[in-house]
Amino acid sequence: ERDEMLQAHEKARALFPTLHDGKDSGPGAALSASAFPAAPKSVWERMADALDDPWWEDEMDRGDRLGPALVSARRAAQAAAYLQGERLSLDAGPAMIAERRAQAALVRCLFGNPFHPLPACGTWLTRELRALADGIYAECAFERMAQLADALEASGCTSAALVEHCRSDREHARGCWVVDLLRAPSSRRTLLAYSTVDGHTLSICERLKQTLEAEGHAVQLHEIGCGPAPDLDPFDTIAIGASIRYGRHRPAVYGFIEAHREVLDRRPSAFFSVNVVARKPGKDTPDTNPYLRAFRRRTTWSPTALAVFAGAIDYPRYGWVDRQVIRFILWLTGGPTDPANRTEFTDWPAVDRFAQQLARLRIESTAR
Repeated sequence: ERDEMLQAHEKARALFPTLHDGKDSGPGAALSASAFPAAPKSVWERMADALDDPWWEDEMDRGDRLGPALVSARRAAQAAAYLQGERLSLDAGPAMIAERRAQAALVRCLFGNPFHPLPACGTWLTRELRALADGIYAECAFERMAQLADALEASGCTSAALVEHCRSDREHARGCWVVDLLRAPSSRRTLLAYSTVDGHTLSICERLKQTLEAEGHAVQLHEIGCGPAPDLDPFDTIAIGASIRYGRHRPAVYGFIEAHREVLDRRPSAFFSVNVVARKPGKDTPDTNPYLRAFRRRTTWSPTALAVFAGAIDYPRYGWVDRQVIRFILWLTGGPTDPANRTEFTDWPAVDRFAQQLARLRIESTAR
């Protein structure tokens, strides 16, 4: 309304000098000049103005002699309110200022500098560094950030931003970009070593690999007894799977365990046995399966996780002698004996659950 515009005009004139250190600078001078009444416009002048669209014209100017002053007042009032609002925010109470600073610090902790790319993790990202980062994350132990900074420098970290963030005295939170970078999924390596006779244990390992890779792990398969074993030291988690043939695990499995015992004792590890006996209720757990119990009696290695899975009977794949021996054993134990059939007993959802357990081993073991 007209009266409101006039009031805004007077208010703006009063505000401008205070917003410019008491000086009536350019905007204030323009506002003062626009306050002088303009001469009434003829019809032709208004038509020309409609085509020309001068800066101060809008819906408020319909030939009113105070039109220019009202338009200028409205725009000046908007600018003054904006500037006054900025000033009021600076005069906020100490509690609000502290809250805003805390929120800003949290954003910087979570996201870092959005204008800088994330540092690339090189060979300095050791297993110990990842374990330390995992422990900080799992326990919310951010008082160890200075320790993490020391470990970064000792490992030869080439990123000053990582070290500086760890040493900063600002508060850290779960989701800290440095901790998450060091424990990124791409840095988790899992070895699945297996011993198989007819290939079903390999099928289980491939299923485990698929689930683990979906969780962000880099998974490597190795068949025990087939070529030289890889260096186990770079792996974060090691799982060994072995099938049963004629009532025992193959000797190469025990040889592999003893050859790498020192590394296995320092890593989150797992062992699973694949045998047809596990198809029977009451013999399908690590504590009740006779072959897994025999394995635990034979070795002093104590894996972090244990599992047993029912295997498969693939008569068409067996040689004549094996086929007859296995048919006889299955006949004695109430299993399938048709030599033309292949029967699979594996509980694949249980395999998927075991893969999820493997994916958590690294974090849980570090937390303990």
